[in-house]
Amino acid sequence: MQAARLSRRSLLAGSLGCFFGGRAFGRALEDNADYSESVYADAVSADGRHGFIVRLARYPQLGQSRLWCHGFSGDAVFAFTDHDAPCGEAVTDLASGLAKYGGSADRLPARLERVGVRLRPSRCRIEAQVNAHGAAHPDHGPGTVSMHVDATFVPGHAPVSSLAGRSEVLGAVEGTLRLGEKTLRLQAPGHFHEQVRDTPRWQAPFCYATIRGANLYSVAIKLEQGAVGFVVRDGETSRVTDFEIEAPSSERAGRRALLVLESGERVSCRYRDTHVYSVPIDDLRRRGSLVVGTMSDVAVSGCINDYLPERLSYLS
Repeated sequence: MQAARLSRRSLLAGSLGCFFGGRAFGRALEDNADYSESVYADAVSADGRHGFIVRLARYPQLGQSRLWCHGFSGDAVFAFTDHDAPCGEAVTDLASGLAKYGGSADRLPARLERVGVRLRPSRCRIEAQVNAHGAAHPDHGPGTVSMHVDATFVPGHAPVSSLAGRSEVLGAVEGTLRLGEKTLRLQAPGHFHEQVRDTPRWQAPFCYATIRGANLYSVAIKLEQGAVGFVVRDGETSRVTDFEIEAPSSERAGRRALLVLESGERVSCRYRDTHVYSVPIDDLRRRGSLVVGTMSDVAVSGCINDYLPERLSYLS
């Protein structure tokens, strides 16, 4: 797939400047109406039945944020999304040793913080308190179930940049998830990422898989122009050059996948949905799922997200 590899190189070339640019990158873009920052954290138990996802996208020029909070317990899904939440006008200082998103500065019921510089974070804090729907596919707005996330993420490897302006790191999460009267104490694999960009979001299709197991972390992103991502095994990082996967289903299902690494190694994967939910994006919906399965015979769990799947090709 030479065309995909060339595209990947250009993506990586762009990513390095944005990843290491820190505050200067933010300042160069802050007058752009399309400038946005997103920060994300999740925790998914080894059996894929319990966990949370918190994602915040800030648009300082527009004074608007988009906040997603999802909780998972047993067979139940709890969801809160708001695409018209407030946002302060300040651009986050990406070079700071304490990067803060949301919270009182943005008048939001959620905050995420990175402690330590972006290339070497020591931990990340996640707090959210919203009223969620007890449903997997609700519209925007509050529900009737109180949901509270209070957790700390600790990295398991150095952050990796696969797309322009984006850094990702997987590791371990410890904390609590309260859903109504029920409190879950979580010790689970998790994920934290930050991204800044100067172009509109949600214009291109993708399949995004964030997977973790014993001494194994992986992010793979399937795009129209190819694939990017990485696999960390026993502390060694390898780049993903191809990512093939079966098409998503509207219900819970199994999916075969194949990663090709820069060494030429082919990594076979099998995933099974434990939860399926969706998020409204304008007039469309982005499918999300929690999964369990195997990657090279290692037991794994994580998340797979699909957007505009009709524009991608899949394993048959």
